[in-house]
Amino acid sequence: MLKKEIRANFRVLRSNLTRQQIARFEDLMLINAQQAGLPPISILMAYMAAGSRNEPDPTNIIRWLKFMSPGMLELMPRVSSSNGTMDAVIYEEGHPVSVNAFGISEPIGSEVVDPRDIDMMLIPMLAFDRQGNRVGYGKGFYDRYLLRCRPDCLKVGLSFFEPVEKISDVHPGDVRLDVCITPERIYQWPIYS
Repeated sequence: MLKKEIRANFRVLRSNLTRQQIARFEDLMLINAQQAGLPPISILMAYMAAGSRNEPDPTNIIRWLKFMSPGMLELMPRVSSSNGTMDAVIYEEGHPVSVNAFGISEPIGSEVVDPRDIDMMLIPMLAFDRQGNRVGYGKGFYDRYLLRCRPDCLKVGLSFFEPVEKISDVHPGDVRLDVCITPERIYQWPIYS
């Protein structure tokens, strides 16, 4: 399937989820995250879920990772719509946020962390395929940012749905996931394949 078709289909699927289904799916995803064998880390970059998009909220997974990795530094993305870049900004739960041009919450803080220091990223997306390719919202912020990270930065996707068979229009700038956690399963791909 083409990314355009996948985006359209999965936007509809997510918009049809009830709050009760989302809460149940997030609980199951936390259980799967706990069973995924994720390593202790020092620096995590996550994201703030957009409730209007019915995105999986990573908050409980972040809390669990902090419990497993005491002293873990948490980062959130901040994007610049004017030049298409994204930075990772230090964030602590409860700190002030603002809403960007895309309607997404992001931290107000100014302390930016070098992408090469990040050990793991929790990545938002609409869908993924059986090879670990993801379909985001089409702006390319994450793919461009991931190219600046270390090759061993663990890329973890969160999806309410199981994978499509194959994304047919993957291009060289697309960065594959290492792990994807759904309510039903944990998908893992070799990091250096």
